Amino acid sequence: RHHTLALLAGLALAVNCHADVVINEFQSSNGSTLLDEDGDASDWVELYNRGSASVNLTGWGLSDNTGDPFKWVFPAVQIGAGQRLVVWCSGKNRTGPATITASSPADIPGLVLWLKAEGQSYTDGQSATTWTDISGRTNHGTAPSSANRPIFKTNRINGKPAFQFSRSLSHEFRLPTSGFKGLTNLNNYSLFAVSKWGGTGVPSGIFGAWKSSDPTTDTYLEVGTGGLVSFRSAGMNQIEAEEASTNDEWAVLSATVAGTQDSPIARLYKNGQMIGSRGQGPGPVLLSSLSHMAVGSSYTGRNFNGDIAELLIYDRPLNTSELAFVDVHLGGRYALPGSTLPTGPKIHTNFSISSDGEPLVLTRPTGTTEDLVPAAIMPQDASHGRSPESGNTLKWFATPTPGHPNAAQSYGPPLAKPTFSAARGFKTSSFSLTLAHPESGVTIRYTLDGSEPSLTNGSTYSSPISISKTRVVRAAAFKSTALPSRAIATNSYFFLNDIVTQTSRPSGYPANWGEFTQTSYSISPTVAAQSGYTNTMKAALAGLPTLSISLAPDAMFGEDGIYTDSTEHGLEEAVSAEWLTADNSSDTQIDAGLRVHGGASRYHAKSPKKAFRLAFRGEYGEGRLRVPIFSNEGTPLADFNGLILRANFNNSWISLTSTERQRALAFQDQWMRDTQLAMHGMGSHGNLVHLYINGIYWGIYNPCERPDAEFSASYFGGDPEDYDAMNHDGVVDGDNIAWNTMRDLARAGVTTPAQYAAIKQYLDVDQYIDYMLLNFYGSNQDWPDNNWTATRLRENGAGYRFFVWDAEMTLQSPTSNRTNPPNSDLIENDNPGMLYTALRQNPEFRLRFADRAHRYLFNGGALTPSVLAARFTTAAAKAQPGIFAEQARWGAYRKEIYDLDGPSPVYALDPHWLAARDSLLNSYFPVRTANLLTQLKNSSLYPTVEAPTFSHHGGQLNAGQTVSITAPAGTIYYTLEGSDPRVENTGAVSSAATIYSTAITITGQQTLKARVLSGGVWSALDEAVFTALSAESIFKPAGDANWTTNTNWTPSGYPNGSGKRAVINAPTGIDRNVSLTAPVTVGGIRFNEANAYYRNRIKDELTGKTLTFNGSG
Repeated sequence: RHHTLALLAGLALAVNCHADVVINEFQSSNGSTLLDEDGDASDWVELYNRGSASVNLTGWGLSDNTGDPFKWVFPAVQIGAGQRLVVWCSGKNRTGPATITASSPADIPGLVLWLKAEGQSYTDGQSATTWTDISGRTNHGTAPSSANRPIFKTNRINGKPAFQFSRSLSHEFRLPTSGFKGLTNLNNYSLFAVSKWGGTGVPSGIFGAWKSSDPTTDTYLEVGTGGLVSFRSAGMNQIEAEEASTNDEWAVLSATVAGTQDSPIARLYKNGQMIGSRGQGPGPVLLSSLSHMAVGSSYTGRNFNGDIAELLIYDRPLNTSELAFVDVHLGGRYALPGSTLPTGPKIHTNFSISSDGEPLVLTRPTGTTEDLVPAAIMPQDASHGRSPESGNTLKWFATPTPGHPNAAQSYGPPLAKPTFSAARGFKTSSFSLTLAHPESGVTIRYTLDGSEPSLTNGSTYSSPISISKTRVVRAAAFKSTALPSRAIATNSYFFLNDIVTQTSRPSGYPANWGEFTQTSYSISPTVAAQSGYTNTMKAALAGLPTLSISLAPDAMFGEDGIYTDSTEHGLEEAVSAEWLTADNSSDTQIDAGLRVHGGASRYHAKSPKKAFRLAFRGEYGEGRLRVPIFSNEGTPLADFNGLILRANFNNSWISLTSTERQRALAFQDQWMRDTQLAMHGMGSHGNLVHLYINGIYWGIYNPCERPDAEFSASYFGGDPEDYDAMNHDGVVDGDNIAWNTMRDLARAGVTTPAQYAAIKQYLDVDQYIDYMLLNFYGSNQDWPDNNWTATRLRENGAGYRFFVWDAEMTLQSPTSNRTNPPNSDLIENDNPGMLYTALRQNPEFRLRFADRAHRYLFNGGALTPSVLAARFTTAAAKAQPGIFAEQARWGAYRKEIYDLDGPSPVYALDPHWLAARDSLLNSYFPVRTANLLTQLKNSSLYPTVEAPTFSHHGGQLNAGQTVSITAPAGTIYYTLEGSDPRVENTGAVSSAATIYSTAITITGQQTLKARVLSGGVWSALDEAVFTALSAESIFKPAGDANWTTNTNWTPSGYPNGSGKRAVINAPTGIDRNVSLTAPVTVGGIRFNEANAYYRNRIKDELTGKTLTFNGSG
């Protein structure tokens, strides 16, 4: 990519075009320039009719492939003389209006509050005690006292009634908070209000939710001075739209909040037209934690002065078509401008444009090329187009202008990154670093403190830089004629002799993080003073891969830095991230966005060591991390949009309690996720690294995949847009329509076969059971109301899959029982535990739970003691080489800086870490499997009838070898064709089942499934796949002979068929030819050559008589 940039530098591309309709400007990396009707920053192309007549584009082609000019074809659309047409290149392929099947707002899924004045049983001028919710959720609004009752007024708008609110009289309707039905959190929702502001009394609150003692929860839609409409949802900064409301003007004001999706965003609308947005999330704000929620007030004392005719809330951000429908519906009801909104989308092609550059071609229906624009590399939020528009010279624009004349200021191509004479990594001696750039006339600026170089920050490079200690060098090139872009080269150079002496706060870093004074930047002086420290520390730092994060110190630790202000959700800073190893075998760098991640650990008083999230987006550079960083962890995936850098809070050396600190291992959570992968092949991969921030050692971290829509598309197929993703905070990607349907099915009961079949359309039951089993095994103490994720392919019959997440609070007590998890009430909770509460009432689910339990708790399954201990030992062996470095960085924090539940020792590899490891190996894994089985039996999740036992549990059998089945009691039924011996729902014996009486002979590959029936109770299912080898046929002739002669083999009959096996002994005295006179298939051939000098050759005599190998399993 950079080589191409260097070739283009300083050049303006010219095209030979004399057409009337031209590709005037386009953008292939849209970050925030323009949002489509879905709120997505899609690619776009602007066509411009330079001619004097209107042009009908029907049947014209637009394509990013010159070999396929009609890749996308225009619908019936006209472009007038001198007009511009913006076409979205989004891949959404929309050429006609969207359809939505609805006749009422109630037909849009997710309605949790619908207050409508029309239909209320009040007379004109009557004060109202209650505003009845007609959504079906019974979230009625109630006046707090007789003095605060709004007035019902008839014929206020389009002949319909409304409630009149007085600010001076504090009129309002209070809504329930902890008892609000259908919505638990203010981080994903949609709000609509049909209202009229009276022109006085500001701020004038239409809607609000708040906790008086916590201003970070303030949520409101209100009108301020001069008609300023403001919308805020808790932790986000408010959206402001000036002069959006005027005195006595009725309008539909609406807002959507998508606060937990990958890129949080809130939007504000008036009569269906967006009037403001903010790319920020509100953070987790539980309704049950608030003191007030009201209609007609945005906060105590900020009551509305005006009329409200209707107010609706949905439990999710509605999509564009749904928003348009509700706006049109309300606009039509009250004769407002929203009634004329178009409900269909704009034009979208079926392709998007690569930011790495690809051509664009516009073609007439006759096949004549109207315009052809060559490929151009595009930094985010820049565009490429004609300059001037009347000509054919193409240049770059820093300020795109879709739908308007191209910007007057244009540029040449963006510059590549500077090059460094020394590779990043670990160094043992000082050196001189040379910076260079392939483009002449550039100025190279560099920094040594982690900050980004610019024309106003850093130094101008003029001579080699001496590097003699740990340094982060960042450099960028500048040229006035080049498109300004973010192209920063970053190399971290580490000197272990330097790092091991980092025992004090580095110069230029603040002593406090805000008001928090117990900060830590350094290695413990106590640990550093230990005998042998230097060599031990160097070995530990070389024991794990390294991840180096670089950014301006103030951006991290300054007054408004993301570390200092860690409780502020959504704060993000641009950083460089580098992966490397002590032997310099790994070398990966990418720019990304960094934000603090997590819940309780965000608070400095609880944890000084923060978790992070890396986001790879186009605004920072490449946009994706395309390196297989987890290849040693079992996945070849090399395409990531983000990573979580887990710091380990619970059960770590910086935990709040001494008991938890004694259990610190640094890998419990990843081990749980690895175990889920071993059980079902689905889970989040991760590893351990040493993290550095601007060269300062920060401890052991656990980079891992985030189970979201991107993750699911990577592993299960499809596009991220095809998936819904949920977690304990709400919607992460997509929407919650299917989730809410599944939840409602669970709450309605899952006792009957029909109800169970219905919920299985939304839940991958086997995968869900495996997930629950693992959490039961680990006895997860911070779950299920917290720390869970789930994704679902958005298609009929696809079920949600659940993923282990933040499972630090596991493996604590071998006798702990989590089979009756807390916070799993059907009505009050909305989590995997709630589903379990409903499902366990169904006998088929309980038996299926037993079947899955038997799979993993017996016969060398993933949850058997020896298998678990082996997996744990492997994980511990990977972690142990680096643990001393964590000891040096954080092991003494509770003793030296901020003790809690002490007095605390210096937590160390020996004895603390080794003791925690050995405790699990000696006391947990040997007994936990049996304990869990007992707990499952006591919870009716495993039957008292013992399952059958096979003499061999799957695998390869020798010819003639049989399989025996035993059971302590009852009748054994089995099948060999893969079906269950028991009939689902009826419990009858399957017609395909056989009563076991004698050892079973397996032929070829067969799946043996067996259950025991005793006293009308079925056991759990035992199953295994066997492959039986056929008897070997021995070739008899000593010399040349035909394969296909029956008498040439013992036993008689030549081997031919899937799985058949042949033995050909060594020839004596001369090479032997075994000729094929017909096609032959075998499972294998064993050449018994011993120490023979001569060869066996199988020949087809050039007649096409092929030899095929098919082992039949």
